[in-house]
Amino acid sequence: PINFKYTLENYPVAIIGEYENWYKIRDKDGDEGWLNKNLTTKRRYVITLSNQQIMYERNNIKSRPLYILEKDVIGKLDKCIDEDWCKIEVEGRNGWLKREDIWGD
Repeated sequence: PINFKYTLENYPVAIIGEYENWYKIRDKDGDEGWLNKNLTTKRRYVITLSNQQIMYERNNIKSRPLYILEKDVIGKLDKCIDEDWCKIEVEGRNGWLKREDIWGD
């Protein structure tokens, strides 16, 4: 049976299992289910966890703030460095977010 549907494109999920053409997935809220592999991509995406996330020009809070993101904004993950920062792209704009402020890295 279908338990829920994802309607947002590129919604990040964690793959926690695999069987034939299916992935067992978990989302940021802890919901789990099975998703056909054809509906996934190798590209990595993240989602903001709370309102007023500041996207910075560099991986430092002293760098220039570029944008303020609201909760549940989806971005394409470019890379994460050390334990603290990830570079992402949101609607063609690049910047750095604190790793603790996103899910899906």
